[in-house]
Amino acid sequence: MAELDELFTFLPEQLYLIAAPTFHGKTTLALNIAAKIASFDERVLFCSLEQGLFIAPKIRTILGGEIPEKLMLLESDEFLTSDVLITYIESLALRPRLVVIDHLHFMDKDLKNGITGGIDKLISNIQLAAKKTQLPFLVISHLRKLNDDRAPELDDLRDSSSLSQIPSVVIQMKKRKEEGT
Repeated sequence: MAELDELFTFLPEQLYLIAAPTFHGKTTLALNIAAKIASFDERVLFCSLEQGLFIAPKIRTILGGEIPEKLMLLESDEFLTSDVLITYIESLALRPRLVVIDHLHFMDKDLKNGITGGIDKLISNIQLAAKKTQLPFLVISHLRKLNDDRAPELDDLRDSSSLSQIPSVVIQMKKRKEEGT
């Protein structure tokens, strides 16, 4: 985590992306980032669209205690649109310092132009939401299944090349190969 702190700061109106294959720790990394920022007395909105009721216990486990007061959880069992998210953020009495979306593929997409067109429009709408709210957004996305022998590349982002073109920073994760395996 210290390495990430040294590399960049979340800037207003910017979109950041964490990507990895399934079960590689994307949500855990995002929760660690959110909890750390909240522990510095900054508000963070964590939109849990995938794991719902499992997020609060996961945060308690990560932190070894209670959820920081500044870490706000938005849980939804419905697909969220970027417009609904903007309205929700604007309705908050105190604005967050960061918005985290877990994860992109659980947001409402217009699929009339196929999955690629839907993801292209969705990631563009999230970037516009970041600009409209003047907040940084951290979005979790999947990578295609990878061969364990190579590091992920931007072309491995699932469903759309816009996922590599629109965000300011793309963090790709890969599990370390255990010694002896």
